[in-house]
Amino acid sequence: MASRDPIDSQGALLIALDLTVPGNIQPDDGMPLPEQRLSALINDHAAVAARNLDLARHFQRAERLQAGWNAKLPPELAVDLGTEGATGSFRATEPTDRQLWLETAAPPLPTVAVARLPFGWLSGPFRLTNQAGETEERPGQAMAYWDLHLAIGPTGPLSVGAYLVRTSSVDLEIDGHLLTLPDMQDDVQQIATSYPHAPKIDLSGDIWEVSCDAEPVYRSRRAGLDEDPPSETVPLLRVEPVSASSVRAWLMTPLDFFVEDGPLINAVDRLEPLSLGGIGWVRAESIARSVEIALRDGRLDDGFSRWLAQYQPALGQFDKDWLDRCLEMDAALRAQSAANDLLGGAK
Repeated sequence: MASRDPIDSQGALLIALDLTVPGNIQPDDGMPLPEQRLSALINDHAAVAARNLDLARHFQRAERLQAGWNAKLPPELAVDLGTEGATGSFRATEPTDRQLWLETAAPPLPTVAVARLPFGWLSGPFRLTNQAGETEERPGQAMAYWDLHLAIGPTGPLSVGAYLVRTSSVDLEIDGHLLTLPDMQDDVQQIATSYPHAPKIDLSGDIWEVSCDAEPVYRSRRAGLDEDPPSETVPLLRVEPVSASSVRAWLMTPLDFFVEDGPLINAVDRLEPLSLGGIGWVRAESIARSVEIALRDGRLDDGFSRWLAQYQPALGQFDKDWLDRCLEMDAALRAQSAANDLLGGAK
């Protein structure tokens, strides 16, 4: 009746009812659980932030221009979604998680970095090959992370809500140096297979390709959650609504990664340090507690404002460049029409 895809509508219903994770989320005493209270608080805050930041105008402008951004980089460069194919389209009146986003295209959602959650590990030694073909071996390890963000986006024609956005990145610790691999090198599998190409690093004043013969080790995947490594599936960007289930799965569950016969790789809380004496529904130390305190002390508001302050100039330049090109093509078309008229319609 609403002219929406039936499968998408079923998925949205399951998410709204918190049926996406096995187990009954309702407490025995009938009182809301901390994850239920926190998810409601975050979504209520998203609606207020959207009004204060005039996000309706932002989303409408982004839809008109079909402009997005690269969620793995600072929001200072608008991405043309029109060149990314039909799956890259952005609609200001449709739930953001119902879209399929390509590797370099993300919806233009204001985001705040929340955490880095380890999911993969690769042990050295690593083979380095420079442009001259010289090869060296160096000890080290590589760690793959989900980079978790909190975002605000459309949930329907007249509503907004909070989303959890996950991208991925790889830290390479090699011979005492800690490097974050450049953009689009998202999984330790790329080091082991050199597919689609071997990662390159700048080390000791030279550019080296990095490879390794060891097999990557991954965290055990939890049932009912989208935890496939980026090397196994496309797109690399994950977007899901904030609900009690997603809060419990990604913000409340300890997600440190203990590698058998290897190191303990800790999750990184991007919202620390916390306010001393911060009071909230979530009392146990967790990413969820950090998010709640950041919401209450204003840091989330500051983060969303900073994102917009960075992205809006890029969106304005994108708009101007597009308008200038259209005006140039209009002028060329009028000139061609005038020339045809002078020639009596002959080409």
